[in-house]
Amino acid sequence: MPPIPHGDWKGRQFRYYGESNEHLHLVIIYGPRIQFDVYEMERDYFGWFVKYCVDLGSVGAAISQMMQRLSWDPMYYSFAILSLVREEKDDEDSFMVLHVPGKILRYNLGDKSFEKICDVGDAHCDGNGMIEDSLMYFWFHSFQYIEFVSCI
Repeated sequence: MPPIPHGDWKGRQFRYYGESNEHLHLVIIYGPRIQFDVYEMERDYFGWFVKYCVDLGSVGAAISQMMQRLSWDPMYYSFAILSLVREEKDDEDSFMVLHVPGKILRYNLGDKSFEKICDVGDAHCDGNGMIEDSLMYFWFHSFQYIEFVSCI
């Protein structure tokens, strides 16, 4: 496997690692950011390149619960990438499934639109209004659905 993309190790968070339509993707975020790149492994397995540039600012503006006041970080953007679905025929239709506090969203990587898929449990706050645990699910909790034509 090729080395991960270069960058400053300070504040680096691995937020997603997964495969879709025979393409391996990696998301690394530096600090509490809502703008980040989605890397894809090259076909020859010798490196990574930026496949998508993501800006979740429109999601944060529409869903205020995404920006949270945590005890260790007063300007924290709370979201988890559950899955990245790469459409082979039309790359503009590729999307990410995101978990933000209280909701699961579909974020279209082509036109940057988003829509709610479903509601999930609310955030858990302590007595001072600080969020203890706002996200219930992460990428390692999600699995691809594979439809079979016969019973297994």
